[in-house]
Amino acid sequence: MGMISSPLSQLRTSARTELITKEKKKKEKTKAATSSSKIANPEAEVPPAKSALPWRTRLVVSLISTLSDTSRRSDGTINRRLLSFLDLKSAPSPTKPIRSVISSDIPVDDARDLLFRLYTLIGSNTEIICGCCASGLHHDSIPINNILPVMVFFHGGGFSFLSALTRSYDIVCRRFALKLPAVVVSVNYCLTPEHRFPSQYDDGFDVLKFLDENQDTMRIYPNPFFGGGDRSEPEIRLTSSMLVPVPRTDWCWKVFLPEGSNRDHYAVNVSGPNAEDISRTMKG
Repeated sequence: MGMISSPLSQLRTSARTELITKEKKKKEKTKAATSSSKIANPEAEVPPAKSALPWRTRLVVSLISTLSDTSRRSDGTINRRLLSFLDLKSAPSPTKPIRSVISSDIPVDDARDLLFRLYTLIGSNTEIICGCCASGLHHDSIPINNILPVMVFFHGGGFSFLSALTRSYDIVCRRFALKLPAVVVSVNYCLTPEHRFPSQYDDGFDVLKFLDENQDTMRIYPNPFFGGGDRSEPEIRLTSSMLVPVPRTDWCWKVFLPEGSNRDHYAVNVSGPNAEDISRTMKG
């Protein structure tokens, strides 16, 4: 036999249904308002990316970030003296391997102090196809059986901070040489704002030219960093990033580009209105 609902029960059911309907409409209204706010101000609504780095790495990155921001002056210059005290350097180790990797500083142009640090693996039955042998850096302890690729590494720092000799990058390059394995060439390019564009590109090109003229085999693994005036979603998510926050990258681009240039400069916006035609380079 079916149950007959009392007026009180029907009233409760009606009230419950009305309450659920109101809550649903409220949520939909809030969602629509949030979407509109994101369109109007996307930077304010996108949550920062969560870091998955180990705590020790986060500590080192935090110290480097604090150092970089503290050394930046409001007039667009950098307190190099402060950086020199805190930017720990590593000396090359051409005769004493560190974790089976030796390193040597190879001059490219003494006139502008352009050099690169070369990392080679010891005891791995490899042959280094590189002009460094002609520079007196051939190591008899390396048997000639296999050929290692050459990885050309351009250190981070927004063209403004750190160097190829910085201890943290020295550790990274040794790890690359050991784990890949590969011959690692770490370019010690000049820094902004003392040397603006195209100085860093010229340094990188000259090192590549040096390698091309002095070796038979070379592989390059590019990882470029570009940025235009409009924010992409990845840039927005990096607004509060520990390593590459947008305010810091904006400052680095500003002191990197020639005076009077904007973010549509072809060195930054490689597909923008001032971009150079690289089709011939790609065909070559």
